Amino acid sequence: MNEFVFRHFSECEDGQMARLETAKSGIPVNVFAEDGTDFDLQNGESCCVDLYGIGSQMEVYPTEKALHASGRKMAVPSMIPMGTFHPRESEEPFEESPHILFVGTVLEVDTDPEANENQPNYCVTVETLEMTIQLYLRYENLIEVGNILHGVAWLFGPVTRA
Repeated sequence: MNEFVFRHFSECEDGQMARLETAKSGIPVNVFAEDGTDFDLQNGESCCVDLYGIGSQMEVYPTEKALHASGRKMAVPSMIPMGTFHPRESEEPFEESPHILFVGTVLEVDTDPEANENQPNYCVTVETLEMTIQLYLRYENLIEVGNILHGVAWLFGPVTRA
């Protein structure tokens, strides 16, 4: 269970999105609010989320040293809440989303060898900055416990009162 501070709900495609802040550092994060969410949460209340994600643009590294040797500058762990702010240089309309860019360590790995090419074949537990995510993704090579993941995740889960 991940701990956050609730800020507000907003309408998004197919439902509600919760604006949260990490409990420790106050980093803003958007999460698509799944069934079981306490939709009567008030600004400033502590809340918890069983956090899930759909992974994309995934890169897998055997070690932190290999990540940095590839030219990636992000620390292990780290997270940028890309769905919470509008890039200054962009003139395109911006819609908030529950996307993060992250680097994290794989804690657990489950595979689905029966998955077709349009389905996730991995469910990995990843520890990133101030949160642990059950991440579903499609990846054609081996992922093992201890690997470092770099990629994008679309976050969802039930947001409940702590």
